[in-house]
Amino acid sequence: MEHAPLPTGIDWRANLSTRFWARLVDGLLLAVPSVALVVAVGDVEAGGVDLPFWAVASTALLAALYEIGFIAMSGQTIGKRLLRIQVVDVASGHPPALGGASIRYLVPSVPSLVPGVGPLIGLLVYLSAVWSPTRQGWHDRAAGTVVVRTAARQAVTGGWTDPAPPPPPPS
Repeated sequence: MEHAPLPTGIDWRANLSTRFWARLVDGLLLAVPSVALVVAVGDVEAGGVDLPFWAVASTALLAALYEIGFIAMSGQTIGKRLLRIQVVDVASGHPPALGGASIRYLVPSVPSLVPGVGPLIGLLVYLSAVWSPTRQGWHDRAAGTVVVRTAARQAVTGGWTDPAPPPPPPS
């Protein structure tokens, strides 16, 4: 099924502060089961928390399933839905496919696994949207996605589930 690209007559891009707050909401939502798991199975010591490998892997898998699943299904995590923004494929205007959602998640996540500088590299991936004229982070560029304001999309298309180009002006 062929889809029309996003209309160009309106600035659809979500601003960076809205994206930050959506990410924070998602982080807090994911922190709840993570903290519960630490309390249940963690060995709290003076220097930190010792967790079994399966617990660490479970929290990482939960985060991946949350982000990739929601983005592939609707383009919105719970945080993005609350803040009225959505991840869409640049070419079609629809939520990215599973592959695109996976790439978008893995680009900042994989470098974060490197001890020491990894988390800084992951943060740099997100911050790269600051100096991008299209407000795309490296993860968005790699996946061919852009984060848009759903209100702007609704104003042009009358909805956000099946975007179509705006009607031509009357002649």
